[in-house]
Amino acid sequence: MSVTEGTDEFEQTNSSASKRSRGRTSRVWNDFEILPVYEDGHRKVKCRKCTNILTADKENETSNLHRHARRCHQENDSGRYPPPLDQDMYREKIAMAIIKHNYSFSFAKHEINREIHILLNPDVKPISKNTAKSNVLKINKRKKKSQMCFRVNPESSLPCSGEFFRVRCGAHILNLIVQEGLKIIEQVVHNIRESVKYVRGNDKLRFAKCLQKLPNLTSKKVRQDVPTRWNLTYLMIETALTFWDAFHNLSIVDRSFRTCPSDDEWDKA
Repeated sequence: MSVTEGTDEFEQTNSSASKRSRGRTSRVWNDFEILPVYEDGHRKVKCRKCTNILTADKENETSNLHRHARRCHQENDSGRYPPPLDQDMYREKIAMAIIKHNYSFSFAKHEINREIHILLNPDVKPISKNTAKSNVLKINKRKKKSQMCFRVNPESSLPCSGEFFRVRCGAHILNLIVQEGLKIIEQVVHNIRESVKYVRGNDKLRFAKCLQKLPNLTSKKVRQDVPTRWNLTYLMIETALTFWDAFHNLSIVDRSFRTCPSDDEWDKA
């Protein structure tokens, strides 16, 4: 079959096929001239810039055309096509996305996700679920090693500048919640705290005498709290309530003792 006959046959075939397909939509076709079908049955295209001949059997498969166009236009039109792909960096970014957004490893093989990546850069080689898992484990391994030098330089030693270390301690969160609740009785806690300080430092003897007058003498002692530790604040209030009457009696005999909680404040405690 001659080249002319092949051309006629291609035009007839292309005419009928165009009714069933949407035609060539990729912009890369603008850089190539479509040649007649050769005697071997393969359709060829010629690069408009370097005149090289390439095979283009299927209209919807343009990966080879993209690769050639990128190489051909790289020097004169570098911004027109995606830059060369760093496959290792691509795999790293997939793993980072899985870690940061808590995706499953199957995220790497999602069909639409892969299509988007190939659309952005035809040279992308999609990775499997197992490869994604392996890359995530490698990042975690690097993270553990970097923790060893945390004290030397906290900012530079953490992977991703510490982006994945924003995990608060559960005890710290609980402490913040309790401290917020204690603000409701902030004045009561303040008076109890100052009262405990007073009897533990300035007037131990008088307070001891007040304790002896209690009907049910106990071996408990008043406890000083640490404001930043809610559990110690709780123990301070608990023991202070035991000595309610003793604090009240001390406020009567010692005029210098001015922080004794009122009856209403004791009720709130």
